Amino acid sequence: MKTPLSSIVLVLFGSFIGSFGAVFLKLGAEHIGGLRRLFTNYWLAVGIVLYLLSSVFYMMGVSQGELTVLYPMVSIGYIWAILWARVFLK
Repeated sequence: MKTPLSSIVLVLFGSFIGSFGAVFLKLGAEHIGGLRRLFTNYWLAVGIVLYLLSSVFYMMGVSQGELTVLYPMVSIGYIWAILWARVFLK
């Protein structure tokens, strides 16, 4: 089975979105002060939503392509996360 370009784009886009999810989870973790604040923390909610959304794109991409080609592309998300942490978290 050959991996289509659309699968590659979906997985790369998913890793890009997931990298923002990591940054928002970090921002949310800095604002946890108790159980009530945990459930009203919009930074945390955005981080969770972005991670879930990235999983959807990942599943869509993997369903049409080869895992051995696509899975290494997920690691690009770590590079993006380092970049966003530097930009947004100093």
